[in-house]
Amino acid sequence: MNGQITTLIVSLGSNVLSYSVLATFGLFFVSMVEEFNWSATAGSLGFAVTWLARSIFSPLSGFSYGKFGIRAVTVFGSIILALGLLLSSSMNSQWEYALYFGVIVSAGSTALSMSHSILIPRWFTGNRGFAMGIVSTAYGLGPLVFFPLINALIESLGWRNTLNVYALALVIFGIIALVTIRNTPPVQSNDPMTVLDSPQSWALKDALKGKRFWALGTMYIAGFLGYQMLVAHQVAYAEAAGIERGIIVSALSFMGGLTLIGAIIGGSLSDKLGREIVFFSSSVIGALGILSFILLSIYSGNIIFLLGFSLFGGIGFGMRLPLVLTIAADVFQGPLFPKLIGFLGVATAIGGFTGPMLAGIIFDMSSSYLPALIVSATAMLGSGLLVWLVAPTRKGLFSNISG
Repeated sequence: MNGQITTLIVSLGSNVLSYSVLATFGLFFVSMVEEFNWSATAGSLGFAVTWLARSIFSPLSGFSYGKFGIRAVTVFGSIILALGLLLSSSMNSQWEYALYFGVIVSAGSTALSMSHSILIPRWFTGNRGFAMGIVSTAYGLGPLVFFPLINALIESLGWRNTLNVYALALVIFGIIALVTIRNTPPVQSNDPMTVLDSPQSWALKDALKGKRFWALGTMYIAGFLGYQMLVAHQVAYAEAAGIERGIIVSALSFMGGLTLIGAIIGGSLSDKLGREIVFFSSSVIGALGILSFILLSIYSGNIIFLLGFSLFGGIGFGMRLPLVLTIAADVFQGPLFPKLIGFLGVATAIGGFTGPMLAGIIFDMSSSYLPALIVSATAMLGSGLLVWLVAPTRKGLFSNISG
């Protein structure tokens, strides 16, 4: 059991650090746009490139986990991410932004963020949804802790030195990961929490040809497109609606706390009620949060709608987050899962790249974020509907994986 606790803590740490870089990007976005006098599209470029680069780094990370082990790739990811942030702190041009933040940060964050997707399914079987929910509280801890922290650091040190502080934290985590991570758990035949899923008789090419894989990939694209349209621009959205920065930071921090709670609720409920109903319901709740943001765009300065976004968005997005990888593990469990999750990372990259760039282009063309928010809500609902085609409760049917 101590091994499981250590696995949870280290997985949570890797998720918090890798995700928070992207979750708090809205604060860096505003600071960089002000310093360089960039357009919304130009300011979105480096962030969007991080997701485009994932289409390359996700499969590489998936294969690397199988070849070199989770510990080695996690430590490597921490160091590369730290290097990318250090270089980003010195950037002065668009090409440096795209290379340092877009490519190098993407390489490190991809390797680091994928570690829990391999570790948790290996160490937890019976309560996998709950365990993934605990690790996914990172998506709440990031905004809850890091939004006010990063905002305070930027105000006191500037955005460049804040990136340097973040890089130092990643180096320290890399040392911790080197000492603590164990690639596989000891098999204990009578403990369903630690027994690995039995090997499944399926080939990677069969999974890639199957309808469930493509339904899952499309679900990833739609979900990440809708979500990243919000993450990259949410501070700018709210400021354009007449809300002061301090209130925005407080609202997003509150939203992070609700995301934390939602992640635990979503993971736990999915073990009992099934992945489909919980994921779909959470998508609807998340879309209601985006609707609140849409109303904020229409009724500028109304803090009630910002609170509605924090409330519904926090709970809804939080419930969804642990299920994204849990659903994939349910359907495609087995020794080839690390490689397959790498290919699914390409779908994540497509959605993550398209979302922020599309939002920036829409704003530059229309001087309004309202159409982008409508697209975001539609994509969120679409991903919720696709889970019924993926059918994760029909796990293990690899003889019918094309069905």
